[in-house]
Amino acid sequence: MPTAPDGSSLRIRVERLDVEDGEFFQIVVKGRLPDCAYRKDIDFVVSLFDCSGSRDLAILSAEPLLQEIHTPVYQSRENVRDSYPRAKVISSWLPIGGFMPDFLIGPHWGFRNIRVVVRLVDVIEDVEVMVGEIVDGFDGLLWTGEMTFQCFLRMEGYTETASRHRRLESVALRLAMAVAIADGELDTKEIDVFRDRIKWWMANSRFNFDGLDKKRRSTSYRGMLSRAITRATENKTFDTDRLLKRLDKEASPYLWRELLDLCYEVMSANGIAHADQLRLIRKITDNANLDPKEITKFREHKMLEFEIKTQATSATDELLGIDTSWDIARIRKHLRSEYKKWNGRLNTIPEGKARENAQGILNMIGEAYKKYTLPKPAPGADQTLPAASKTEAPSEDNPTPPEDYWTQLDLFRNI
Repeated sequence: MPTAPDGSSLRIRVERLDVEDGEFFQIVVKGRLPDCAYRKDIDFVVSLFDCSGSRDLAILSAEPLLQEIHTPVYQSRENVRDSYPRAKVISSWLPIGGFMPDFLIGPHWGFRNIRVVVRLVDVIEDVEVMVGEIVDGFDGLLWTGEMTFQCFLRMEGYTETASRHRRLESVALRLAMAVAIADGELDTKEIDVFRDRIKWWMANSRFNFDGLDKKRRSTSYRGMLSRAITRATENKTFDTDRLLKRLDKEASPYLWRELLDLCYEVMSANGIAHADQLRLIRKITDNANLDPKEITKFREHKMLEFEIKTQATSATDELLGIDTSWDIARIRKHLRSEYKKWNGRLNTIPEGKARENAQGILNMIGEAYKKYTLPKPAPGADQTLPAASKTEAPSEDNPTPPEDYWTQLDLFRNI
């Protein structure tokens, strides 16, 4: 096994061991401790880098016990003062870290050159290492050594994983762009929503280790947005069936949630729920690989954020979760359930836009119930009890009820 240069008092070695589950690489040290480490509480901290390319890239660990505190980057820490409380020399090879290649994730898979960096640190100084580099507690660094070896990484590289994820994000972006132009135009508020989401994806991609530097990451994501905007403004159409088919094969539940959130953000950018936008979102949710209850909860949360306008500007059925293939009895049952749910929430929502929207939803449910009540279904087709008589004369104790009072009475009856 290769050994680190003898320029330092400590030497590093990497030993390959055959174990029951495969191969195990053990990192060991031997030699005289630096004088500055004598009588101190000390740790050996091991970090790994892939140095096969033009620049060193971090190695990730699939084993949580071998990760940095705040990142998935590989790190092992071994306290040695208990074993050598007063000694100045480690006389035999001492294990300070190790790993199985099957649990390492590099930028690429296959045979890779791995650089091992070993740091001896003062525990009291609280040295913090992030992405393999010291970011705090610099005064606590007592010694550094390194060496390079080669091993085979079997897991898919994180650059390949990130590249595939970016392609799927591009698909999601185009679907959300289709929602944006479904009302006939792409306005500046909608574009601002897309720009904010791109910034979020860029930051998130960095912390998920995509193997790109800041400039290349920016070029990739901004190009993604530019192409989608060009398509929306020039062609004014997207093949949503093809895009949904692509996501259906490869997208994770996390990306589906990102897509739905972006669609609702774009639709509500101008404060109006447009009919064609709602219909397209309904189509996307029907294809989403998510629990229907989660989708319903998500939709209801978003309904409180934008202005409710019925008739020409809003697709009532889509907004209220009605499937037009249902029979009249099922639709009315669904609307009664929705009315009770939203009416119960109304008094728990603080004054403001959200409460106004909740009241708007109740009004919309009432209008939809009227729509599906006339003409009346045949006796026995629905379980609704007859509404109270309207012939009773108004009085001080019994004033004339509002016009939609009788519909609301029907909505409140037990299902």
